[in-house]
Amino acid sequence: APGATSPAVNTLGTSGNDTYNGVLDSLTAANNSYQALDNIDGALGIDTLNIIGNGAGANTVTPLFLTNVEKVVVRDVDATLTTTVNLANATGVTDVINDSSVANVVFNNISTAAVTAKNLATAGLDTTFTRGAAPVTAALTINLENLGTAAVVGAAAVQTGKVESNDGNNDATSVIVNATGYVDVVSANLTGTGVAGTHTAETVTINAAG
Repeated sequence: APGATSPAVNTLGTSGNDTYNGVLDSLTAANNSYQALDNIDGALGIDTLNIIGNGAGANTVTPLFLTNVEKVVVRDVDATLTTTVNLANATGVTDVINDSSVANVVFNNISTAAVTAKNLATAGLDTTFTRGAAPVTAALTINLENLGTAAVVGAAAVQTGKVESNDGNNDATSVIVNATGYVDVVSANLTGTGVAGTHTAETVTINAAG
């Protein structure tokens, strides 16, 4: 089971804001501390599951028992293959976050959760997501924070990759994009390449600061 930091003492959460930490490593089983069968119930509070994608292989997990954990944060620390988290069985997730990764990250079946990409400085690095097996019309929020790097003397600017949906069931009627800090990203869209049909939101709101 993943480690938990105060105030949690095990995978059963408390009334506080509990944090659970787990590692995925498809090539070295001894490094794995989070598996699909781990039972995590965050109970009350705003709880967070931090997942580290490690090793040179592709890492994929579909949690079977993830309840009342509001934030799922992924950080891929090996610049080789993608880390994928499938939330088809999870309940209560309100935010999925790609933070400080050096390889692509995929979130599947996020339903109405907001999508955040932050602190990414690798050229062409993508954050992609699917909302579910059936059309999801609820408003979609995409948060962009510190993506890419500005040009400086001796070094060109770095543009990160896409932050977008890659399924055909993203029918959000409105999209809110919040940008904070320096943001240089290829695109932040509802649909990705290879999607049959076009899904156009009725309203798109862009908020920028920093």
